[in-house]
Amino acid sequence: MTDCVEILYDILPLRKYLCAFTTPVLYHVLIFVDEAKNKEFENV
Repeated sequence: MTDCVEILYDILPLRKYLCAFTTPVLYHVLIFVDEAKNKEFENV
């Protein structure tokens, strides 16, 4: 997970240039990560 977060932080400075594209992408990534966490908790 740490690598994923670091990649997102690397992308964040570009948002002011690609805001229209990255905002929905990051939104879907966050939903995907959240669902993945929920599945992990269910499996435990």
